[in-house]
Amino acid sequence: MRSFIASFTSPAGVLPIEVIEELLSYWEQYRPILSEWYRTAVDSPYGAVVGGGSALLLLMLLVALRRRSRRKSAGRSLGQSRLVPWGGLARQGSTVIGIDFGTESIKLVQVRPTRKGPRVENFAEIPTPTGAVAEGAVADPMAITGVLANIWSTLRLRQPRVGTVIGGSGVLIRHVNYPRMSKAELSRALSFDIDQHLPIPRDQAVFDYAVAETASVSQPGQMPVMIVGAQRRLVEGQLLALKKARLRAQTIDLDALAILRGLRFSGLIPFGSQEPLVVLDLGATATRVNIFVNGVPVLTRAVPLDNRALTQVIVDGLGVDRQEAERLKREQGLVSGSRVAELLRFPLEEMLSAVSRSVEFFMIQNRGLSLSQVYLTGGGAQLPGLAPMALEYLAGTLSERFPNIGALDVRVASLPGKLAAHRRLLGVIQHLGPQFLPALGAALREEVEK
Repeated sequence: MRSFIASFTSPAGVLPIEVIEELLSYWEQYRPILSEWYRTAVDSPYGAVVGGGSALLLLMLLVALRRRSRRKSAGRSLGQSRLVPWGGLARQGSTVIGIDFGTESIKLVQVRPTRKGPRVENFAEIPTPTGAVAEGAVADPMAITGVLANIWSTLRLRQPRVGTVIGGSGVLIRHVNYPRMSKAELSRALSFDIDQHLPIPRDQAVFDYAVAETASVSQPGQMPVMIVGAQRRLVEGQLLALKKARLRAQTIDLDALAILRGLRFSGLIPFGSQEPLVVLDLGATATRVNIFVNGVPVLTRAVPLDNRALTQVIVDGLGVDRQEAERLKREQGLVSGSRVAELLRFPLEEMLSAVSRSVEFFMIQNRGLSLSQVYLTGGGAQLPGLAPMALEYLAGTLSERFPNIGALDVRVASLPGKLAAHRRLLGVIQHLGPQFLPALGAALREEVEK
């Protein structure tokens, strides 16, 4: 019987290798019962073929029931971000899925283009296996593949095309000027000059570029070019995890650009706005300040303090475990008079001081520009009271020194904004928080390229 099952792994076989392996494991587990069934069938007029076939069908039924049980338990593990799975007849061919591989969670947003504009169809946030993503890179592709398979199975996703984002310390942005030339000439020039612009060995780097007409870098007769370079490992880990999950990366985007795209399509900032924009992205293990001019990130800096560090401050100050500290942080935040607010105020002031210095540097370099809009993104943006505190601090440190900084407006990027959402999401859309912006922007990449 074992050889009968194994024969299906031949080049002419019809079953995937992982199913064959699972069938063989069940054969070992249920050998006495199935052997008796096999012997009984062999003694029948139809002989060994029916015996082997019927035992194989029983094994496949056991596998199917086991996988159904796994899907149900996996669905429950998705928590509040899990949506109603797609129905069996739902069409997903025109949808695009954006994925953000975070250190603590993997975020996914599914978008469908419509005549009235893009519409959010689905989203999910799943805990990242410990150590599977580190410093912005997928360190354990097989663990990520398992999570992706869980999501696709639970939500009944059938769209293999995805867009992803990269970011963190392994990604570099450089702004350089070249004499005006054709796209082909620029591509050839950069292939020779890239070592001068990126401090990453050529065999360990991937890069892309775009002509970036911004007021801060353009000069007469020159063509301003934005170069984005990344360590190859940031891309290869994602691609391997996606390939093993039978998914295909349509695009890999810079997380800062994906955030800006998400802000635009959700109606939080207008398309074509030339006013500088500050985005403070508070992630689980990294916080970055991005300043955009004409849709181009002209300044990107890491800021000390992240969401995980804020939780640790509460753990150390109150002597509670991390789970309780997370709950207190979400519920109390910077509410006046609370012990949690007292603990968090000093490290947050240090963080905002670093943000203020970054904005000062930008304003000194661009004295003719005005600035008034600051958006808070990432999971840490949902800290109660953070936006009012940031407004008070930044207005106090910047407004007097730079008169062309108008009345500052500091907001949390609330989604979905003006984006339409599928009616199935009405009961859960409130969970689409600012931490989903990179995944949302990745899903919207094709909308920009139309």
